Amino acid sequence: MNDLLIDTNSLILYILGTVNPEYFADNRKHDRISAFSKKEFDFLCSIIASHQRLVSSPNVWTEVDNLCTNYIHGD
Repeated sequence: MNDLLIDTNSLILYILGTVNPEYFADNRKHDRISAFSKKEFDFLCSIIASHQRLVSSPNVWTEVDNLCTNYIHGD
């Protein structure tokens, strides 16, 4: 099986970039992904697309939920 294990920061980058690619515009950086560029998001998407399944742990999902609940509003 061709699985990809993803960590918290990569999963947040993937979720936020998928929900709203405008986050990568200079005037609309989001705190959780401000260290990443659109090019890096596209690279992550290509890695994810090359695998059959995305795998994570309950702890990663808990941390993603905590970070998204505290920092993401509206979208």
